[in-house]
Amino acid sequence: MFFSERKNKNGISARLRGTRECCVCSNTISSGFMRLKLYFLFFSLFTANHCIAQTSLATLESEMVFVQGGTMMMKHDESKYVLLHDFYCSKYEVTQRLWQEVMGDNPSGFGGKPDNPVERVDWYSSVIFCNELSRIKGRTPRYYKDKACTIVITKVDDYAGSGKGKPFDSFEKEDANGYRLPLETEWQYAASGGTLSHGYTYSGSNNIDEVAWYSGNNTPNGTKPVGKLKPNELGLYDMSGNVFEWTFCVFGGQYYYQDCGDLLPGNGVYRVYRGGYWYFVAANCTVSYRNLNYPDYRYNILGFRLVSQ
Repeated sequence: MFFSERKNKNGISARLRGTRECCVCSNTISSGFMRLKLYFLFFSLFTANHCIAQTSLATLESEMVFVQGGTMMMKHDESKYVLLHDFYCSKYEVTQRLWQEVMGDNPSGFGGKPDNPVERVDWYSSVIFCNELSRIKGRTPRYYKDKACTIVITKVDDYAGSGKGKPFDSFEKEDANGYRLPLETEWQYAASGGTLSHGYTYSGSNNIDEVAWYSGNNTPNGTKPVGKLKPNELGLYDMSGNVFEWTFCVFGGQYYYQDCGDLLPGNGVYRVYRGGYWYFVAANCTVSYRNLNYPDYRYNILGFRLVSQ
């Protein structure tokens, strides 16, 4: 057939050349599609491995994880059982990127790393951040300077810069939908996996290397990008290790919601933080370990995460 068509020099050979050209064109298109598919496959794998967490104003609300309420025993005090209501908890610690978008500076000792947790922020500035973020997002602020909840704690009036807040009395408006610090009970409940808990020693595993940056696996020293290790049962990252996280609660106070607060400046009351940090030993990165300091304490081991109603 091929040779008989070649004998006809008037049109068939032209059609034959056209057919060959179409085949070449078809092969080129197919090859192009294959390269395009390989590109998208590589891009997907790259972003999955290298851009896990991009916490920012644009992504924050999609990164708030629902935590179903329940009854919890405080692991450091087995005589205390606490009933918790539903709440939302941020998947990641507050990052340097998010802090800078909201507050306009970056106090971190390990600065210049937008995906790493912000640190060197005191308890006061963390409270101010929550209210400023709520204002930006159109939510009702959570924290006030008076029991009647009429004088809002604000960035303009109460932030001194560089991760430092001016001391203030602190009261919560309990029905406000603004962002806030977790209560100590909420923090431990979320770190333990909530209703999905497997009773792990660390948040998400009995093998600390799977879930935490700590003294045994953190080289070089310092914070690490959030969300790079295994999450816990709720999908929350870094609740063991990386940085300690402020809670709203007073050390030694009651664990119930209405009893956490009313801090007067200069009265020597400590605030609780949880979770361990990037150079702590494994025994101090458990879900039950507690630590505390004055609310104006700030160092490169201490950040926070957000919750909301």
